Amino acid sequence: MWPIFSILFGQIINTFRQDNKEKMVEEATRYCVIMIILGVSGFIMSPIARAPFILVAENRNVYFRKKVLESLLQQEPGWYETQNASEIATATNLACCHIKKAISNKTPDLLATSATAVYGIVGAYIYWGGT
Repeated sequence: MWPIFSILFGQIINTFRQDNKEKMVEEATRYCVIMIILGVSGFIMSPIARAPFILVAENRNVYFRKKVLESLLQQEPGWYETQNASEIATATNLACCHIKKAISNKTPDLLATSATAVYGIVGAYIYWGGT
């Protein structure tokens, strides 16, 4: 979305060069409406784009907790006498939080940043007539 905004900013600046004031205001208004539409669509689409990653993170979190519980239930009874129960619970919870953050926050950010960079380079190449 950001590369599109940069192109629109350039177009708005180009409209201020015109001698006809009415046409200048008309074109600037048109570009402003396009920018508002893009902003609102970005506001709406951002949570929709992140929702699948949040669902996958929750699913992986539940799966990981089940596997930890299964492995704890398979331990010998004497093992529990040497371990602190609160340390096990804290370590499990911390690991689950890290997994959840990695999947639900960092993955969509990485994809969005990569797509913006690729689109920005390709868009600049096409828009500014790279050869």
